[in-house]
Amino acid sequence: MAFKILINLKLLSACKYCMLRSSLLVLFLRFFMNFAAASDMPRFQQMEINSASKEVILDYQINYGNHQAPMLRDRRFSGEGHENILRRISETMTVPIPESADVMWRTGNGNVHYAHIPVRSRISDIENFYGVKFLFVDDHVDLYFIYKIKNSTMYLNLQYTKVYSSTPER
Repeated sequence: MAFKILINLKLLSACKYCMLRSSLLVLFLRFFMNFAAASDMPRFQQMEINSASKEVILDYQINYGNHQAPMLRDRRFSGEGHENILRRISETMTVPIPESADVMWRTGNGNVHYAHIPVRSRISDIENFYGVKFLFVDDHVDLYFIYKIKNSTMYLNLQYTKVYSSTPER
């Protein structure tokens, strides 16, 4: 009888060890998946490009990691008082979240502007990260993150949070 109790105690301690080991494995996997989600694993994202510029944006190029925009190469943004106003371009894609994005745009007065924008380091909520929005404003570009917000009916709402502005020093 004492032998059976000893065996049962050993099995019980082994089960506790297995449970602890499996709990640690689950925690490690959660950490790894969150880390991987913010690193090189492709994620479904939305990219929006918009202009609030008073001048015409003649040309632009956005290098978002290995992905290049414009998606529609023959479109131009037109500012206030100009014809063919294009309010927003939107595209969905499955790509890794890049460390940074490089943006170049040319305005109607002939000036060429550049911005190097950090992306990955500014994400505060990787679980609800849904994409980025680039907003051209004359001599600078603003970066907004798009986050998914669930409402009470479980429909998806989007929240835009401004995280960066390439405003030039004057």
